[in-house]
Amino acid sequence: MKPVYADLLNNILQQYYFAAENSGNANAWDLGMALAAVKFVANYAGDIDVEIKIAEMINDCKKGIVPQPAYSDISSAKARFF
Repeated sequence: MKPVYADLLNNILQQYYFAAENSGNANAWDLGMALAAVKFVANYAGDIDVEIKIAEMINDCKKGIVPQPAYSDISSAKARFF
């Protein structure tokens, strides 16, 4: 996964866990909506592999499962800088 998407997804997850810990108001539906926004961007950017991965994360949210953190692909990071 490209580093930009991994950063966004992990920031969203961090906010989810922060809300869960401090207010008790975090829920998987809100998390799924935030992930859907990133999926929309991936779709229009033509990043199909990322879109598919995020769709899986959204489906987990629909089941009440909080996704694991995203990891960036090292080759994508190199491509971004060179």
